[in-house]
Amino acid sequence: MSDLIKSRKVHYVVLGLESKSKFSKFIYGTTGLEVAGKISCPVIIVPEHYKEHQLKKMVVAVDNQKSIDSKLMQKVKDFNRLFKAEMQAVHFKTEDEFMLIPNKKSASINKKWKVQVVESENFETGLFNYVKLNKVDLITIISHSHSLMYNLFNESNTKLLAFKTRIPIMSIHDNN
Repeated sequence: MSDLIKSRKVHYVVLGLESKSKFSKFIYGTTGLEVAGKISCPVIIVPEHYKEHQLKKMVVAVDNQKSIDSKLMQKVKDFNRLFKAEMQAVHFKTEDEFMLIPNKKSASINKKWKVQVVESENFETGLFNYVKLNKVDLITIISHSHSLMYNLFNESNTKLLAFKTRIPIMSIHDNN
C-alpha cells in the first residue's frame, strides 16, 4: 500500500474501523492502525458508528518528550485549510512525567503554535475529557516509531484511542 500511495501521490487515507472483541483487537489490531504507522501521508481512522460529517474543532495531541517537526505541523495546517476548523494543540501532563514544556497553562512549539497544557491522571483520560468538554470533532495524533522491545510491552496511544473514541482520529506518522 505504501508504494501505491507514493506512486499516486495520495495526500490522505481514510479508513473505517470496525468493532472487534477485545481479544481480537489485542491479537490482530486493525488494518487502519497497521497502515497508520507505515505510510507517509496522514491516515484518518473513522469509528464504525460515526454519523457526523462536520469538522468545526480539532485537537492536536502533543507529546512533550519529542519536539514536533515543522513538517508534521505543516501537514496538520494543510489538512485544516480544507475545513478551517478551530484548532488547538494540547499536551496532557501526567503526574509521573518529567515536564520538558514549562509548567504553565500554555507553552509554544516552534514559536508559532501555542500548546495548552492540561494536567490529567493519564493521557487517555485527559484527552477524552478534553474532547467531551470542548466538543472536538477530530483528534490528531503524531505517531512515533518505537523499537520492537518497546512495542512488545507498550500499546501505542493511537491504538488505545482508536478503539475507544467515538470521533475520527487522524494519525500523522513521524518518520524521524
